[in-house]
Amino acid sequence: MADFTDFSITLTRGDTRRFRFTVKDPSTGALADITTWQKFWVTARYNTWDSNAAPVFVLTSDSQGLALIDPVNGLVEGTLSPTHTAGLTSQEWILYGDIQGKDGAGNIWTISRGHFIVLPDVTFVTS
Repeated sequence: MADFTDFSITLTRGDTRRFRFTVKDPSTGALADITTWQKFWVTARYNTWDSNAAPVFVLTSDSQGLALIDPVNGLVEGTLSPTHTAGLTSQEWILYGDIQGKDGAGNIWTISRGHFIVLPDVTFVTS
């Protein structure tokens, strides 16, 4: 069974939430230079066993919520917008997520796995 304990990101449904992660060399643990990497993505799902189910949200580094902040030192920032969680019902949700990247040679790497904890909002204000 997959271990989803690398990260836990808590946010409130319908809010904006930023988070950062670093990419490290799996052999040395040193920060990785990701300037030649082709793509990164963050995916969140209700469960891990139904790969046919649509994800709750996906962020990507091609202008869809992920930005390379300091690529020489492997730093990436993700931004969850209100639309990513606004469709969830007003209860606490624990979503399974992973962060993956595609290096310059086309290899796919799972960088981290964890949970997105989406808390219900009490006051939902948009303006």
